[in-house]
Amino acid sequence: MREQTKGRCEVCAKVFAKAGMARHIPACRGRKPLEKGPDALLLQVEGRGLPDYWLFLEVSATATWGHLDAFFRDAWVECCGHISSFESGGTTYVDDPEEAREWTDDARSMGGRVVRNLLPGGRFLYTYDIGTSTELVGRALGIVPGARGAHEVQVLARNDPPHRPCAVCGGPASKVCGLCYQQADTDAWYCEACAGKHACTDPGTDYFLPVVNSPRVGLCAYTGPDAQ
Repeated sequence: MREQTKGRCEVCAKVFAKAGMARHIPACRGRKPLEKGPDALLLQVEGRGLPDYWLFLEVSATATWGHLDAFFRDAWVECCGHISSFESGGTTYVDDPEEAREWTDDARSMGGRVVRNLLPGGRFLYTYDIGTSTELVGRALGIVPGARGAHEVQVLARNDPPHRPCAVCGGPASKVCGLCYQQADTDAWYCEACAGKHACTDPGTDYFLPVVNSPRVGLCAYTGPDAQ
């Protein structure tokens, strides 16, 4: 059974699992902007197929898909400058629509505002890296009064790091084998002390990556988020 991670509301410090946080965030009494700005959008985002990694975000009225892309890169996925895209309501949003014509016939710029393209209840798919992809799924929880002067994308809550046991001793893993992680039914998680016992560990080769709180853990050359 997959772990149900918990997280702390950044506004009031209460702790909930994801489902409880989804109910709490729109009604959090501590979230009262000192100076009201244009309405903002609340988003719930999680790793596709990896629901123990999740975020609750406030997206400002002026935030574009490009702002959201930059946030995801800094917080969760950036490793080698790969291309990325959003899909929502049958439309694909990319950084460079001309370049994207090689793989999609209908693409728009990420310069459009999120609140104009994503209504409450609406959903999107975010893909980073076409080769070794990390995919995020998000949905709009609703519209709330925005805080003037806040960042374009503000974290309201995020999951605590999931527990990943070492394949040898069962203790907390600190390394993941990037080669084995992408193969089903293969041990990939190891603590520092047991990492040398892994079969992929040979002189001159090292497939290990650090265990980080991100749905891109174990992929490509990802070593951790820039923003925590």
